[in-house]
Amino acid sequence: MTRHFLIFILTGLVVSSCVLKDLRNDLATAEQEYGYFKGQVTESDDGSDVLIGLYKRGKDGLSIANIRTVNPGEFFYMLVNKADYVVLAFADLNGDFTYQPGEPAARINDPEINWFSDVQLQGRIDPETLQVQLLDLTGATVLEQELDFSIAASRRGTGVTKNFLRIVTWSDDEFSAESAKRGLWEPSWFKEEIGFGLYVLEEFDPTKKSILLVHGVLDSPRVFETIAGGKSEGNDGVVTVKSQLAGSAQRNATAIYGIADSHKGVVSNPCTLALLTAILQDGTTRATAPDC
Repeated sequence: MTRHFLIFILTGLVVSSCVLKDLRNDLATAEQEYGYFKGQVTESDDGSDVLIGLYKRGKDGLSIANIRTVNPGEFFYMLVNKADYVVLAFADLNGDFTYQPGEPAARINDPEINWFSDVQLQGRIDPETLQVQLLDLTGATVLEQELDFSIAASRRGTGVTKNFLRIVTWSDDEFSAESAKRGLWEPSWFKEEIGFGLYVLEEFDPTKKSILLVHGVLDSPRVFETIAGGKSEGNDGVVTVKSQLAGSAQRNATAIYGIADSHKGVVSNPCTLALLTAILQDGTTRATAPDC
C-alpha cells in the first residue's frame, strides 16, 4: 500500500511539473512576443463614441488587428503581439460604425506600445505605469482608408470578430475540457488558436431578452448546457437536478433546508416563507419554523 501511495504521489508530481513547465514556457513566450497598447482619446463635447482600429503594417498593406469602441477621456487597452502598427480612429458622429470624411479623426504611425520585454515585470503589470498613446481627433485629419467597423463588415473581412455572436453548439471542440485546460496553462496558444468570444446558440434577436453567462477559470460554456436546456438528467420538467446549488456552496453553507414540495410548489410553500423570514432575522445559525 505504501509503495502504491508513493507511486501515486510521484506520478502526480510529474504531471504537475509538466503542467507548470508548459505555463512557464508559455509565459516566457508572452514576455518576448506580446505587449499592451494603452490609449486615450482626448476629451470631446459631441458625445459620440470613438472607434479605434489597430492595424498591422505588412508587405501587402494594412490589416486590422483589433477594434475598440471607447468614450473620450477613458483609457483603453489592447493585448498585441509584436509587429509594426498603425492606429486609425474617428468619432462616429452618426452611429453607423463607418468613417465619413468630416468626422473628427486621427492617424498614429508607430504608436507607443508597452512591450513586455521592455517592461520591468514585478509579478504582474501595473496598468498605471504603462505609457499612454494620446489620440487627438480633429476634423482637419482625413483618413484615406475606407473604415467600416460594423460587425457584418468585420466578419467578412477579418478574423477579429470571428467569435463575437457566433452561433455554436455545446459539442464544439473549443469547449472541450482539453481546450479549457490549455486556456489556463497555455494562454498564448489559446489566444491565437481559439480566441476570446461571446457565443450564442441561435441567431441573435434584438427583440428578445438576453442572458449573459460567464464561465470561470478552467471551464467553458459547456458548464451552462444543463441550465440552458441542452441536457436533461432526471428532472421534474422545471429545474434539472444538475442545476441545483453547487456542492462547494452546500459544504460552506451555514444550514441546508429541505422542503417536501415540487420546484414550482416550493416557491409558495408556507414552510419556505416561514423559514425565509426566520433566516432573515438571524442568518448566523440554523433557523427553525413551527410545523416545518
